[in-house]
Amino acid sequence: MTRTLLFIAAGALFGLMIHVITLLTVPYNASRDGFSRIAAVAQAGRFVEVGPNPQQGGLPALDPTFLHAACMFDLEQGPMRVRVPELSGYFTLSFYDRIARPFFVINDKAAIGGAVEALLIDPAHGLITTPSGTTRVETAETTGFVLIRGAVANPSERDRVREQILQAACDHVPAPGL
Repeated sequence: MTRTLLFIAAGALFGLMIHVITLLTVPYNASRDGFSRIAAVAQAGRFVEVGPNPQQGGLPALDPTFLHAACMFDLEQGPMRVRVPELSGYFTLSFYDRIARPFFVINDKAAIGGAVEALLIDPAHGLITTPSGTTRVETAETTGFVLIRGAVANPSERDRVREQILQAACDHVPAPGL
């Protein structure tokens, strides 16, 4: 009897381990993850609006009270500067790695004079001085994407918010020694 209970407990523990391992590896093995969906529509060097339709490269379950725009980054080409001009209302600037995990977020409270500027660098780029008023974002991730979310308080503001978030820029800057 104890031998049977021991086998049942061992089988349940083994099954639990398999399920946990499977769940933890899903983000690494998924073929239609957030990064691949964004990569289908976004480009390096400019922000592109991303909608809630996954069939068109968008992300599922996006908040309808926000507009979203994304830009890809590849730090093997050098550091990337992200500039968001003056945006009225609430917005966030989120940095995601290759498996769509956020690693840094800036919101409208970090804006100096209404605008936000961030310098995304890899520690391998060496010592890079960050200009005053620029947020320094260091990451070991070489590829990923930046996502801007702009809040739309009223439906009549939708076009204005869209125009503002699409004025944001992301471009590579020369790094010393590259």
